[in-house]
Amino acid sequence: LNCKGITIKMQLENREITVNSNTKEMDVAPSSINGRTILPIRFVGENLGCVVEWLNSTRQIVIVYTD
Repeated sequence: LNCKGITIKMQLENREITVNSNTKEMDVAPSSINGRTILPIRFVGENLGCVVEWLNSTRQIVIVYTD
């Protein structure tokens, strides 16, 4: 993933992620389910500079990019 000068590299079934050459570890690894790639959206969003919120009342995720 590339966004506004931030590069994130990850691999399926691997909890290590590289953000601009810095290695971090996620709680959950990216995976493939029924041919679709599933990413841990909060971790990815926050590392791209977004604010990620869960609205329990409506079961929605709100992602806001703050520039």
